[in-house]
Amino acid sequence: MVVVNEGQGPLFRCPICGARNALAAREEDGVTVYRQRRTTGS
Repeated sequence: MVVVNEGQGPLFRCPICGARNALAAREEDGVTVYRQRRTTGS
């Protein structure tokens, strides 16, 4: 998985549909761990 910052924080793109998925980054034992952020509907 490739994580990029497109100006809106860390994101990864779905390899199937190209959708951008927002990630939350956290440091654990010197390693950066990414988790998909939950979003709420508008």
